[in-house]
Amino acid sequence: MEEVLKKKRGRKKSRRGAALALAVCLLALSAGTAILIRRRTETAEMPEKHESGGTLIQEAPEEILRVTVDERNREPWTMERNGEGTFQLTGEQDWTVDPMMSDRITDALAHLEYAEILTENREEYEGRLAEFGLDEPEVAVEWETADGKSHALRIGSALMPGENDSYFMLLEGEDRLFAVDAGTLQDLSADRTLLHAVPDLPIRKALLDGIFLRNAEGETVLGWELNGTITDQDAGVNWRMTAPIRYAADEELMENLRESAENLGLGAYVGEATEDHLTACGLSAPRLSLSFHMAAGSTGTVTESGVYDVSDWEEETVTLLIGNERDEMSVFVQYGEAIYTVTAFALNPFLEADPIGMAARYPAVTPLNSLISLTVQKEDGEEITYEIARETSEEGENVLCLKNGEEIDWNAFEAAYNRMLVVSVSGTLPQGAEWGKTHTKYTFRTVSGRTHTVELSDFDGMHDAVTLDGETLFYLIRGGMTELP
Repeated sequence: MEEVLKKKRGRKKSRRGAALALAVCLLALSAGTAILIRRRTETAEMPEKHESGGTLIQEAPEEILRVTVDERNREPWTMERNGEGTFQLTGEQDWTVDPMMSDRITDALAHLEYAEILTENREEYEGRLAEFGLDEPEVAVEWETADGKSHALRIGSALMPGENDSYFMLLEGEDRLFAVDAGTLQDLSADRTLLHAVPDLPIRKALLDGIFLRNAEGETVLGWELNGTITDQDAGVNWRMTAPIRYAADEELMENLRESAENLGLGAYVGEATEDHLTACGLSAPRLSLSFHMAAGSTGTVTESGVYDVSDWEEETVTLLIGNERDEMSVFVQYGEAIYTVTAFALNPFLEADPIGMAARYPAVTPLNSLISLTVQKEDGEEITYEIARETSEEGENVLCLKNGEEIDWNAFEAAYNRMLVVSVSGTLPQGAEWGKTHTKYTFRTVSGRTHTVELSDFDGMHDAVTLDGETLFYLIRGGMTELP
C-alpha cells in the first residue's frame, strides 16, 4: 500500500553533464581493447586485457535464506525463507511472497553474472561513485545464504545514457567494477506490492449464468442472464440482456463477454481492506460492483498426461467492488478482504458495454441444430408447422423435416432456414414508436424445451416492428424474413 499512502524518497540529481560525457567516453573505449575508468596520470598503465562476460556467484537458489531489496524511490523490503521453503515478507507474517517473484530474484542472485569487467583497480572509481550512479543506486540488494555467507551488490546508472542495455555494478568484496546487462536489473527490481501472491478469480465460463454491474445504490445498470440452465444443450445461445433493456443477447458478442469474464484477472496486491486503505482507494463507498454468478456443476480438463479430469463445483458468486482509478491503465478493486488493481482494459468489456450493441440483430436466434419445430402463423389464419426428426445410426445422423406431417426435402428446408438465420434487422425503433397488429408470428421450439417467438407487426409502409420473446426493439424491412418451402 506504500505507493498509495506514503511519499516516495527523492532522487538526488547527482549525474549531470560531466557524468554523461564520461559514460560516452567509456563506451567508446570499450570498443577497443579495454575500458579505462580513472583519472589518467603519466605513470598509469592501460590494462592489456579485459574479460568479457563471466559468472560471479554460482550457488543453489534454495540456499538463499534472506534478501533485502532497496530500490531508488521505493520503500526497501526484506523477505525471509520460512520452514516450508517459501518466503515471507518481514514484518508481514501473513504475507507469503508470490513464488514467481521470489524465484525470479533468488535465481538472479544465485547465478549472478556480469557482462564485462570495466576495471580491476578500485582507485580508478572509488572517489567517483556518483558519476556512475553507485552512490544512490537504482537497486541495492543484500542477501544471506544457509552457509552463513552474506553478499551485497549495487547497480547504478546505464553506461550509455538513453541506451539502457547495460549498467555499472559493484559487488561487495570485489575491487573490480562491472557492467551488468539490463535483465539482471529487471530481475532484481520488484515493487513491494508485486510480491504478494495474487489469487485467481474462480470464474468458470461453462458454469456462468449471470453477469451484473451495479451502481453505488445497488441498482443493476448492466445485466446479462442465461435464459435456462447451464445443462441445456443450447445454453450458449440463450443469453438475455436484462438491464437496462430486456432483449436476447447477440450470440457472438455474448461469447466474447463470457470469455472476457473467464480471463479476468487481478493485477497487483495493494493492501488489506482496512478503513484507511479503502478510503485511499475510493472503496469505502464503491462506485460500482461487478458480480459473476456460477451455477453448481462440473467442469472437465485434460491433464498433461492426457487424462480427462472432472471437477465438481458448488454455486458461487464472485464480486469485485470498483474504486478509483490508480492511473490511466488500472483501477483499484476490492476482492474479499484485500485490495488489488485490475487493468482498465480487462474491465472495459463490462463497464462500457453498449446495451443496444449487445442485443441480437437477427430475429431468428435458434440455430438449426437446436431446432425441434417451427410454427409460422399468418394473420389470415394460415398455420404451418415444420417438425425436425433426427435419427442416429451406425451410418450417422439422418434428419427429416415434416411440413404439417408431410415429409419435405430436407436440403431445401435447411438452405432456406440458414438464410433466415442471417436476416438482420434494419434499425432501432425510435423512442415512443407505435406499431400496428401482428401479421406473422414464428414460434421456435428448441432441443432444451425452450420456446422463442418472433412477431412481425405493421410499423410503416416499408418496415415491420420486430418483437422477439415479447420485447420490441428493432424494425425490419417489409418482406425481409426468408420464406420457407
